[in-house]
Amino acid sequence: MAQPFTDRSLLAQYLQSQQVSIPDLRPIFEDWPGTYQENLCPQEQLQELRRIVDAKLQSLHSSGAVKSLKPLRAADFASFTVLWWPHAALEEQRILAYVVIWLFTWDDEIDEPTGSVADDFQGAERYREETEQFVKFCLQLSDKGTPGQGHPIVQSFRDIGDALCGAYDAAQRERFFAEISMFMRMSKREQDIRLQGKLPSLDQYWEFRMGTSAVYIGVSMGEFANRRTLPKEITDSKTMRRIWDETNVIISITNDLLSLRKEIRLGCVDSVVPLTCATGVDVEVAIQEAVRQLEESKRRLDEAAVELEAENRSQSPLVQDNVRRFIRVCQTNCTGNLIWSLSTARYGMAEAGVRVSDGKHSFALDTKKVPVSKDASAVGGPCPDRAFSNSWFDRGATWLAGLMSKEI
Repeated sequence: MAQPFTDRSLLAQYLQSQQVSIPDLRPIFEDWPGTYQENLCPQEQLQELRRIVDAKLQSLHSSGAVKSLKPLRAADFASFTVLWWPHAALEEQRILAYVVIWLFTWDDEIDEPTGSVADDFQGAERYREETEQFVKFCLQLSDKGTPGQGHPIVQSFRDIGDALCGAYDAAQRERFFAEISMFMRMSKREQDIRLQGKLPSLDQYWEFRMGTSAVYIGVSMGEFANRRTLPKEITDSKTMRRIWDETNVIISITNDLLSLRKEIRLGCVDSVVPLTCATGVDVEVAIQEAVRQLEESKRRLDEAAVELEAENRSQSPLVQDNVRRFIRVCQTNCTGNLIWSLSTARYGMAEAGVRVSDGKHSFALDTKKVPVSKDASAVGGPCPDRAFSNSWFDRGATWLAGLMSKEI
C-alpha cells in the first residue's frame, strides 16, 4: 500500500515513477453499438465532416480564438462526432461537431496549463460570465448579448445557438442551457480548488467532475442528433435521469483512465486514479477499482434502460421507438468516447512508448517536470446544484468503501 498524499507535487512525482497498465475496456461494452462494429457512419459522410471541421478550425484560428491548429487537427473531432452520434445525419453532425469543438477549445482556456486563464481565477470568472450570458442570448432565452464582441471562442457558439433555436422548443433549450450553466459552476469549483493548491477529496472530485466532464451537454443533444423529441414527462423522469448520470460516469471514468498518460505529463492530478492514489492506494489498485466502477455503472445503465422501456410500454409505437433511439445514442456516446480515446493523438494511447497486448495498454508515466500552478486567493462559495440520482456527491465515499473492503 502506498503512502497517502496531501501535496499535489509529491503525488505527481510519485505517479511519474510508475509503470501502469490499462486493461482492454471494450469487452465491458461488447453488447452495445459502436464497440466493435465499424462504419456505423458512412465513410463518405465522415470525410465530408472532416472538411467541415477543418474549415471551422481554420476560421477559429483566423479569428484569433485558437493559437495553433496542429493539436486541434490531431484530436480528430470529426471522428469524435461520428463515433458519439453515428446515426445522425450530416447536417446534425455538423452542428454536433461545432459543439465538440466549442467545448474542447473553451475548456482548454481554463483546464490546460497553457490556457489563457488557467492561472487567473478572476479572468476565468469573467470568461465564464461572458459565456453564460452569450449562450443564453443565442438560445433566445435572454435579450442580453453582444454578438460580434467579446472572446472569439465564446462568440463561436452563435451557429450552435441558431441551430438549436430551429430544432428545439423553449423547454429543450432551457434544459440545454441548464447543463451549460452547471458546466460553468463546476468549472469554477474545480479551478478554485486547483489554484489554492489543494488536492480535492474523491467526494469533491465527483461533485465537480459530473459537471466539468460536459457529458450532460452532449446527452442533451441526443434528441437533436436523433431528430426525435421525447415527451417532457419521459425526459424529466427519475429513470431517464439515471441514464444521464450513468452515461456521465462511464464517460468520465473512461476519460480518466485513457487520458492518464497525457494528464501526468502535464502534472495534472485532478482525476480519479491519482486522487484514489492520494488516499494511500497503489496506482494499479486504483486502476482496478476504476475499471470495477466502470463495469458497475454500465450494469446500472442497462438496468435503467430496461426500466425506462417498461415504463413506457403504454405509449405509442413512435414514442417507444424514440425512447429506444435515445437509449442507443447514450450507448454510442459511451462506446464512441472509448474508441476515440484509444485512437486520438490528444491522449497519446497510440504513440510509441505505449505497448499494446490483447487490448491492454502498458506505459511508463512520464518524468517531465511538473508545472507549478500559481497560488490564488479566490475562494469559491458553495455551488448549489441538482441532487444526482444515486447520491453522486457521496460517490467518493462509495469508491473508498469498495477499496477498503479488499486486501490492499
